Amino acid sequence: MNMNQLTNKLITSIELLGEDYEATPGTKDYMGKVRRIAKIIDQPTKVVDMVLKKAIGEEWKAVKNHPTYKISNFGRVIGRNGNVMSTFYDCYGREIVDPMTENGKHKHLHIRSAVIKAFIKPKKGQRVQYLHGEKINTVYNLGIV
Repeated sequence: MNMNQLTNKLITSIELLGEDYEATPGTKDYMGKVRRIAKIIDQPTKVVDMVLKKAIGEEWKAVKNHPTYKISNFGRVIGRNGNVMSTFYDCYGREIVDPMTENGKHKHLHIRSAVIKAFIKPKKGQRVQYLHGEKINTVYNLGIV
């Protein structure tokens, strides 16, 4: 099945469920929607998630202090080679990637901080917190207090 066929099948499934595209990625409701649609169209949830994010519109911006890396409004990081980087969690449960700096050393990059700096841009003294109670690093789940 090609991408256009899958997208059409996905749109039909969303209409059958009576739901819209404007789910908030990163929330329980969004993931529940992805699982229901995946079951209906008999596709893996990863594929449905990717197509739905494409339909919503994933936006990419340069990562501050790492100009060869980009971060999306969904908290995904593209490395120097153009591939999406794998994330992992530090001992405090924070999602991070390990990009290489200009001088060839690795330095942890916290996904939450990168999303905040690229998309929200709070002023000095403003606090950013998770809006939906879950620690999911998307623009839709982070807000200024």
